Amino acid sequence: MKARLRGLLDRALEEARTGGSLQSTEVPPYVVEIPREEGHGDLATNVAMVLAKAERKAPRAIAEILAAALASGDGPIAKVEVA
Repeated sequence: MKARLRGLLDRALEEARTGGSLQSTEVPPYVVEIPREEGHGDLATNVAMVLAKAERKAPRAIAEILAAALASGDGPIAKVEVA
């Protein structure tokens, strides 16, 4: 499941780059993990945090860009939340 989300995130990052929402050509290493607390969802990632400096954007703004891309896809994601 983690690998599948990573693939979807990589695709969302590429779409955001080609669409002009993000500028970074290289994404620093990021993690996809199962949150410690059950109420925090099934999976979580720090991709917005690691991109913030390179993008010169708030992590929340990056997360919202990626959440919109993930939510608009035909993939297995039922719900995306920015926290």
